[in-house]
Amino acid sequence: MAASYPNSVKSFTDIVDGTTDIEAVNMNTAYDEIEAIQTALGALGATQANTDSFKNLLSKYRKNCQVEYKSATEIYVRAGELCIPDASNNIRFRRVTSDITVTWSDIDTGSEASSTTYYVYAIGDASGTEFTVKISTNSSTPSGSPTFYRKIGQFYNDGSSDIDDQRVLGIIDVDDAPKVRKRTLQYTGDGAATLAITGFGFQPKKVEVFNATDNGQAHGIKTDQDGTKTFYNSNSTTGYKDDHVISLDSDGITVGDGSGDTNRFNLSGKTYTVTAETW
Repeated sequence: MAASYPNSVKSFTDIVDGTTDIEAVNMNTAYDEIEAIQTALGALGATQANTDSFKNLLSKYRKNCQVEYKSATEIYVRAGELCIPDASNNIRFRRVTSDITVTWSDIDTGSEASSTTYYVYAIGDASGTEFTVKISTNSSTPSGSPTFYRKIGQFYNDGSSDIDDQRVLGIIDVDDAPKVRKRTLQYTGDGAATLAITGFGFQPKKVEVFNATDNGQAHGIKTDQDGTKTFYNSNSTTGYKDDHVISLDSDGITVGDGSGDTNRFNLSGKTYTVTAETW
């Protein structure tokens, strides 16, 4: 009898003393199952009490399978291997040996939309050893009710219906947290008390701003740990200021006029470069 593990756990017939006749089929069925388990796992060299279950340990396993920009209409899912779970944490191991080019034909439902965030899923429902890829506007579950799926990245399709090469993100760690995202923009000061700079696509945890017109004469760094403070330096000033970067916002930052400081971050007509990061 062929072994059913690892596809499922077989239920064995109880052998009752004085009632059940022991036949070869009883012994061989159990033997086939044990042999299949040992072949799949190998000898661990430690007792079960000192070892987490094989399934729990590898449920978040992933090697490569990066989500990367390819063109304005395509992304890559690079070759690699990963574990794809279902809602009950049953798992399927999948490997692709060549990069997958993902296009709009891989959308789960509907058609391409502009100014929209799409999420990238590895799907393990089909028979075989490889996974397929779907993209979806749903951040938790792709349409079509797949059983085995895993979110591995996301991207932003901009107002011109082009994939933004600065906003293609991969999910890389065991907690499915986005990797560090970084974007650099420029803005021109208008001399007002406050100026909102948007278009980053995320809320920054750290920003670095400098006056590009005057070769970085004004240079400030702010993190989400600093409260309202911006570490600031220029030719004449070093230290913490309250009003150079006023806040880290949902899609960018708000800068201030510096209360008369000659090296503030919103001088009228000056060009500033701001680099924002989140993780």
